[in-house]
Amino acid sequence: MDVPTILDVIEAHGFDSTDDVITDDRKVEALNEAYWDICSRDPWPFLERSIDLTFDGTTGIPTNWPSDVKAPTKVMRDSDGARMEPFRLDDFLDRYGDNLTLQASPILYYREAGQLAVYPIPSASETVTMKYVRVPAALTATSLETDIVLPARFHRGALVNGALYRLYLMQDDTELSAGFERLYEKAISLMRDDLWREQYERPQFIHVNDPDNWDTL
Repeated sequence: MDVPTILDVIEAHGFDSTDDVITDDRKVEALNEAYWDICSRDPWPFLERSIDLTFDGTTGIPTNWPSDVKAPTKVMRDSDGARMEPFRLDDFLDRYGDNLTLQASPILYYREAGQLAVYPIPSASETVTMKYVRVPAALTATSLETDIVLPARFHRGALVNGALYRLYLMQDDTELSAGFERLYEKAISLMRDDLWREQYERPQFIHVNDPDNWDTL
């Protein structure tokens, strides 16, 4: 479904386009509120992206940091494929704060004010691959189906019902709002079950990173 179709469905539920309170702008706002709420629930596969970060040789901050980053999921040196370790800013400063200008192949990354930086400072010829979860761009009244990152099969169940429960709440119709909220939450639950079942051949398992966590025999 594209956004004009979603708005038509919403109008069919009684939210007339001539309403002075529930205007088309309010409908799009409610739609985006549902859209971003859904996207914030999980690191969904449809939010995954990858980028090769580049540097200027003078700072650990990438020169091509994307504007849609929510959180990195994996950061690797391209020179050898080694996975870089994430550090909290305070832990990074406690350990390396006395030598912030060190230049070498980077071994870790940290976030400050939403910006990622690697350490040590890499040369201008070095690149780092970052896998990350993105924040999707806002939908507009003319957005196409391809602009919506959710799989098309969930557009009605999740987006339409999510917008409707918010719009009914604006009208103080708590009974209808609660009904559409239940449908909305059910759609998200079904989407979670569907999208995280990536394969059937091998069960998912927990990766043990610390040998001390293994159960002793």
